[in-house]
Amino acid sequence: MNKLRIAAAVLVASALCGCGGSPAAKAGREAVSAALAGVAGVKTFRKTRGESFVHLEIKGYRMSFEATAVVLLDQAGLQAMPDAGQETLDLLSKLGQLSGLCGGPPARGATATLKGVVTFMKTDSGWTVYEIRSP
Repeated sequence: MNKLRIAAAVLVASALCGCGGSPAAKAGREAVSAALAGVAGVKTFRKTRGESFVHLEIKGYRMSFEATAVVLLDQAGLQAMPDAGQETLDLLSKLGQLSGLCGGPPARGATATLKGVVTFMKTDSGWTVYEIRSP
């Protein structure tokens, strides 16, 4: 489940990051938006800290962020939906990600404050998203 979320964010962010310096805040916003698609809509996004690193000769960048998002689907809403197999599992995974980023399960329609870290890895084609996690 984590791999699906990361894969979607990688596609979006790799197009936005380019090959230069460090990833822009816009790439972080797009990664978080993609990871929460269908569960929450990101309203605001602010990069709070950026840190370059090298691990086993791989260049990386950690972007800490704060964001606000409108919750579109909560646990009760998901339970009321007919089981759609993998789609239901994907939404459940995204709800877990959302809960982790805002410190608990938010209610549908609420504005949630999210805090987390987007980790990017440098590839031949530019920066790609490796993971999004709570602080």
